[in-house]
Amino acid sequence: MMMKKCPVCNGPGVKERRVGKYCLSKCRVCSFVYANVTDEEIEQVNFNFGEFVKCHYREVQSGIDALWFDRISRAC
Repeated sequence: MMMKKCPVCNGPGVKERRVGKYCLSKCRVCSFVYANVTDEEIEQVNFNFGEFVKCHYREVQSGIDALWFDRISRAC
């Protein structure tokens, strides 16, 4: 599988580690760690979640996003 570019800055990725059957990549530019999976795999996983899981994810992810963006903004 070809190394997927960083979804944050589009920089090149390097293999970071393996988690189960998935390979995690780390961006050489911004250090963001992401799953090296295809868009089709992401769609397949997201399609299989029910509405409760989607709602819970949005609540949790919103808090994580706020913390992440706060950290990034302080670093600039």
